[in-house]
Amino acid sequence: MKKNGRRRTAKITPELASILEKQEQLFVERFGREMGPNDLIFFNLDPEEVKRQVIEAMEKTGIAPELIYAFRKTGRILRKKDRKSLTREELKEWDDAINEYFEIEKNVH
Repeated sequence: MKKNGRRRTAKITPELASILEKQEQLFVERFGREMGPNDLIFFNLDPEEVKRQVIEAMEKTGIAPELIYAFRKTGRILRKKDRKSLTREELKEWDDAINEYFEIEKNVH
């Protein structure tokens, strides 16, 4: 994966490798061809259901409500060290969502 001209890599555990192989097999079965570079790996998941489950997990684990709100608005989970990998626009969108959360909270209380 390239971001800002740099290649980013991530270690793949045997468990993740198995999941990815199964997704590739499902893709071939469904579409009758090999997966290409622009195809979604998890093509068979409902994005709204995934988002709902992520929010539920965030709430259960006690993630700060402003971070959950920002995830709802942006679709991102952002760690401090991730800030440098975002574009200015993406970072502004995240920060605006956090600020919006606190504005709403201030007006409710």
